Amino acid sequence: SRDFVLLLEDGKGGRKLACWTAPPEMNTVDKTTPHQITIKAGCLRGKVTVMDIYGSKSKVKAGKGTLDLLLTGSPQYVIP
Repeated sequence: SRDFVLLLEDGKGGRKLACWTAPPEMNTVDKTTPHQITIKAGCLRGKVTVMDIYGSKSKVKAGKGTLDLLLTGSPQYVIP
């Protein structure tokens, strides 16, 4: 799979993760297969906010430094 999880940081030190998957090489985005992943990051504790590309937010419970997330072809932003 071609999964991406990037740590983004603004000028004030605010952090979020951008997470998405891509289709197989040389294929169009409609060939992307959504699938579950587990992200391991020390900043993921308690409730985190997951925001989609349209700005819709949901609260998700993270484990002790881990978060299960369904990746799609659209970026999601995880805000600790």
